[in-house]
This record gives sequence, structure tokens and C-alpha cells, in this order.
Amino acid sequence: MATSRTVQRERTRSRIAEQASRLFGERGYDRTTVRDIASAAAVDPALVLHYFGSKRALFRLVIGGPGADPVQVGDPTEFVLSNLRGKLDDRTGAVLSQLRSILTNPDAADHARGQLTRVAEALAAELPDRSDDGSGYPDASGPRGEPSRSAVQRAHLLLASTLGVTIARQLLAVDELASLSPDDITALLRPAVDALTRV
Repeated sequence: MATSRTVQRERTRSRIAEQASRLFGERGYDRTTVRDIASAAAVDPALVLHYFGSKRALFRLVIGGPGADPVQVGDPTEFVLSNLRGKLDDRTGAVLSQLRSILTNPDAADHARGQLTRVAEALAAELPDRSDDGSGYPDASGPRGEPSRSAVQRAHLLLASTLGVTIARQLLAVDELASLSPDDITALLRPAVDALTRV
């Protein structure tokens, strides 16, 4: 009996999260209420709060949360392109939810900025130092054990570029990008990403 209750609770929780993702994607954070989410999930609003605590906590869960898991970069080029491909191929609506909400809600923008910084720091730690290669990149010296300034700047530039592509394709539906598959877009971007991640 407890097992069937546990299964039912998990289904209800998943249904609430799915409907929240859909509504945040369609309306953004500010125009989506707990009551709207509850109605779409066919539950009482109190149940939404019971499972998730608050609309903000539910939103963070739906868009990927602050992420307690460490960021595993591996190969920097593949990491950037895989991250972009995942955003372009998003079928849950989480990416669209986040994009719409960061434009209208300061809390969502702060959260997204924090996520971007966290990922950029992990990426920068894997990028080579370019201080002596004559590439013209700004000061590449960083504190001992820390990524160089150049690596941090390049990591932020890479992530900002992929964010721009994601906005143009997913939110603005720019024809030239919307008509391409995620694989086509990442193939076109590979040389530029490679140039910023390699020595």
C-alpha cells in the first residue's frame, strides 16, 4: 500500500513540475501563478506548495536549480557544444522558461547569472593559458591555482555566445537558426568555439 502511495505522490509531483515548466515557458515567471500551475496539474494549490515550498523553488527546480552537482567539463570544446546542443534540443520547455523569465524577473536573472558564473568558472579552469602565445588576448596571469584572466574572459564569452544563439533560435525564432538542427548549428560554431578553447 505504501508503495502505491509513493508512486502516486511521485506522479503528482512530476505532473506539477511538467505543468509548471510548460506554463513558465508560455508565460514567464511573473505571469504564472501557483493557482495556474495547480489548475493545469489538476491539484489543489496547497499541494504545489507542499511538494515544492514556493513558486520560486519550483521555478528553480524546473530550470535546473542552482546545481549542487559539480560541473564536469572534460574537453572544453565538446562541453560548450554539448551544452548548447542540449539547450537547442530542449523538449521540456525549461530553457524557454528560463529565457522568458530572466527578461522579466530580477530573481530569475540573478539565478541565471549565478548559474552562468558557476559554469564559466569550471570551464575557465580547463582552458589553456594564452599569456605567451602572441594571440593578443588580454592579461593572462591569474592568481596561483586560479584560471588566468584570459581563460575566465574566454569562458564567459563562449557561454554568452551560446546564450545569444539560444535566444535567437528558441525565443526569437530567427528563421535562419530555427530552420537548422541543433547538430547543424553546433557544427557551424565548432571552429569558433575551438579557436577560443585551444592554444
